[in-house]
Amino acid sequence: MKDSADIKWANKSLIRVLLRSGSAYTKQQIALQTGLSVASCNTYLNEMEAAGEVLGESRRLHDVGRSSVLYKLNERYESILCISFALLQGVKLEDVPLKALLEANFHRPVFLANDMHYKVYGYYRQEQCSDQIVTLVNYPSGVLPGTATVHKGTLLAGKNLFAGMVGFLDYGMSLDQQISQLQRPTATPLIIQASISLISILNPHRLLFTGDLLRESDLEQIRTACLRCIPQEYMPDLCFVPDVEDYYRWGMYWTAMDRKEKIS
Repeated sequence: MKDSADIKWANKSLIRVLLRSGSAYTKQQIALQTGLSVASCNTYLNEMEAAGEVLGESRRLHDVGRSSVLYKLNERYESILCISFALLQGVKLEDVPLKALLEANFHRPVFLANDMHYKVYGYYRQEQCSDQIVTLVNYPSGVLPGTATVHKGTLLAGKNLFAGMVGFLDYGMSLDQQISQLQRPTATPLIIQASISLISILNPHRLLFTGDLLRESDLEQIRTACLRCIPQEYMPDLCFVPDVEDYYRWGMYWTAMDRKEKIS
């Protein structure tokens, strides 16, 4: 049987999960969304605000009536270190115990993941794409392309953390030949083939494109080519995202928050 401390923690966790959507809510809205009473929400939110975990701001809703306090998560409250590593060409880390070395150095739990997973998850959380399937396609010059997908909140990582590695598709050429084609404009047919495969297999709501081989003006050509194979009703929204670095950092943050919630 849970004691009062366990119940309080579980109830506060319901509030944390709601506020991690990035939106701000009144006490009444939080009570409605979590199933807690307004009185309980009032107590928990006062404690969380006093601890600095949440921030309350008085606002008039719809510019009429009395002011209400809207609560949101204080993103500065969590102490989470997010580090990205840019691997240099020719440097091999397959046999390096990187996780153990970092944990020994920082004296903190360390989690390693494919950077594409963080980028797409950061987009998913920051753009509030709940109940949607979002796929990020990255075409940098000089290396094989990759993709990552969030399926209604669940990251599709794969057995080797390489789910969505469209560079391994059969383009009728060797990997070296493919890399030599990955420049403008010769990369376009490869990008179109990968897009058709992704739409057919994943049926996403949004297909995001990034990387220095792509321009926003390319999306219309990609869409037109995809429509030769895929009916209009199955086509996702094609979106160009010129810079994913902020989403990368947010993805690391939200992943850490999710892990902390599971541990707690």
